[in-house]
Amino acid sequence: VTTPQEVSMADVRKELNFCKKTNLNVLGVVENMSDIFIPFSSLQEPSNGFKIVNSDGADITEESINKIRNVCPEIFNGNLVFRLFSIPSNNVENTPLGMANKFGVPYLGKLPMDPNLMKSCELGQSFIEYFPKSATAVALDNIVNKIINKTEKVDMII
Repeated sequence: VTTPQEVSMADVRKELNFCKKTNLNVLGVVENMSDIFIPFSSLQEPSNGFKIVNSDGADITEESINKIRNVCPEIFNGNLVFRLFSIPSNNVENTPLGMANKFGVPYLGKLPMDPNLMKSCELGQSFIEYFPKSATAVALDNIVNKIINKTEKVDMII
């Protein structure tokens, strides 16, 4: 598991080299915190800590939410998504996917940050149960299924 930051990827490269030298199988690479997903609906919850500010830094959350409700309420069904860490270039070799390819191990996918995931963990609740259709739940499910499929094949060989 790595973030797209070079310092994190450098650690994982060392681990992958170690696994290669000691003939340990690697299930794959997971890119953690690649993007952040913020559900627009969470802006309507005052306790979430999100706010909208203008260019002067003044809080305009309530005013903005009221405008959205009146003009375009369907936006609350969407997410705000952006890359959490910048990548120095568009060269795929500088990404977790490129690193996985270079080491010949599967790239299992990206797991984006999601405030609802963090909130679920803090409350001891099942994120998948409460947010089964969120982009993060879908990504997590895809990663887990790849691991299960890979380990089932290994069990069949043994």
